[in-house]
Amino acid sequence: MPVIPKKISWAWIDDGEVPNREGRVSCARYALVVLNIFFLTLGILLVCLAVWFRSLPANWNVLAVSTSTKTREDVHTTTMFAIAAGSTTIAVAFVGFCGAISNSKYVLGMFFLFMAVHFVLLLSVGGLGIWLRAKIVADSTYQLQMSFIRAYSGDQAENVESVAWKHMQSDLKCCGVTAKDGFKDFRNLDVGLKENGQSLKGAAFWRQNNFTNVQWPDSCCTRNENRFYVDLNKCRQNESASGARYETGCEVAIEVLLNNDVLLLTVLAILQVIIEAVHFCTLRQLEAATVDDDTSTITLFSFERTSITSV
Repeated sequence: MPVIPKKISWAWIDDGEVPNREGRVSCARYALVVLNIFFLTLGILLVCLAVWFRSLPANWNVLAVSTSTKTREDVHTTTMFAIAAGSTTIAVAFVGFCGAISNSKYVLGMFFLFMAVHFVLLLSVGGLGIWLRAKIVADSTYQLQMSFIRAYSGDQAENVESVAWKHMQSDLKCCGVTAKDGFKDFRNLDVGLKENGQSLKGAAFWRQNNFTNVQWPDSCCTRNENRFYVDLNKCRQNESASGARYETGCEVAIEVLLNNDVLLLTVLAILQVIIEAVHFCTLRQLEAATVDDDTSTITLFSFERTSITSV
């Protein structure tokens, strides 16, 4: 007797499962909608965080004195990748919404392809973030010391390093570099630098004011709740100025600040990678549940079998 194909079906769907297919399709579609809501939210957050990191002058002030030129270029590249990944996330989520609502195999197929490419981009952002955090930790202390000794000429100076140090010390409530007793770095910080045969010791600000009464800048001086200096003269002149001058150095505060910003970018990218992995599974289940009872259905990404019967 001739053998006639009855229908093309999914490999793990038996004929007995057909009555439950509608519920499975609805469940998978709702799950896809919820996943895309999370996906869209994370994409918007990633773009906003990357744009904020790039556009905020305070961040670049910190980078200017705590990282090398190469590291700043790497930060620039990472934030650009993050903006691209976040923007692509928004576009991919929109396609996913359309696919979940229309239940079109062609839209879902396009969604699958977009996600595959986007998955690689997100992995790149996550990897760059992890690598960049390690690089900042290794780079920041040395660069802070170099800029402090060579270029910090006080709050009134207009060079990039002096402006950056002024705002960092004032905003982060710190003074000098060293985590403990950083204010002593103005006189004592010595990393073996030499210029014209002379050892460079302490901040450029202190060396320039060595014979005056002003030995600490105003940005190291504490303020009260009304933003007035507690005791400006004591802060500027006295070795012991407890309560009138910040004594903790900026090293740890700057490292934490930069690491937290990069960590947020990395975490958002990794969360999107996880959600994309769940997306793949949900999309696969939606495809598996979508079968026409009366006609042969050939889908885009699944293995099929032929169910046969003898006549």
